[in-house]
Amino acid sequence: GATYTPHCAVIHPARLVKGLGRVVRAKGVKIYEGTPVTEMASGYVDTNKGRVSAGKIIRATEGYTESIKGQERQMLPLYSMMVATEPLPDHVWNEIGLANRETFGDSRRVTIYGQKTDDGRLAFGGRAGYYFGSKRRGIIPPDDPMVQNVERTLRSIFPVLQDYKVSHGWGGLMGVPRHWRPSVAFDPQTGLGHAGGYTGEGVAASNLAGRILSDLVLERESDLTDLAWVNDTPAKWEPEPLRWLGVKAIQYFGDKADRIEMETGKPSKFWGTLFGSALS
Repeated sequence: GATYTPHCAVIHPARLVKGLGRVVRAKGVKIYEGTPVTEMASGYVDTNKGRVSAGKIIRATEGYTESIKGQERQMLPLYSMMVATEPLPDHVWNEIGLANRETFGDSRRVTIYGQKTDDGRLAFGGRAGYYFGSKRRGIIPPDDPMVQNVERTLRSIFPVLQDYKVSHGWGGLMGVPRHWRPSVAFDPQTGLGHAGGYTGEGVAASNLAGRILSDLVLERESDLTDLAWVNDTPAKWEPEPLRWLGVKAIQYFGDKADRIEMETGKPSKFWGTLFGSALS
């Protein structure tokens, strides 16, 4: 079975970011790109180009948080990969049930998601890997094993796509907190706050986080500041090698449970319980 809701929108995230940038610049806000933060504390932020003093500072660095001194264990940099097919003919869209640009996902623990693009491609993504010591990679080529694994998953879900090419493949980092859920926080005493931990669901959640932070920073009480994820600060991740071992175990338990459930059509109580316990 499946569930359907009409309450979903398809947007272009890069265009959204650029549009927001234009709006805030028009209001006089300065945006400094190419300026990595190396350290932050109450009252200042150190960058590769010097120190910036500020009374209120928000960390929203997601998968790149580990590069900030003292923040190395706040966020786990986990890769998420996407592929896109060549433009597909109408009969394929009708066969797979996405002719009207419905978005989709399923209930597997190792997340997948997809949508029809404006130019008729199927864009499909899934979670990938973690590197020991929270290491980050540079540009990920389309033939990278992580990208190829996402392509295999796509073709297993939609066998009709076997005769169509995957024309694009890419990936990036997402930030994962220890409790595996997003949070927003601000301390008026220190002037420090954070937003993030969206675990790959940040396009809409980050918009909500920004609205909450504006209320917190301006010390305004609202319905948004009463939400459960406000000041839900996670614990730090374990040091290596425990962090790497834990992530690999979580991925193994989730993949094992997903495979058994897809093969049998029944809940995998043993592996599913292990997966849930590992996340807590």
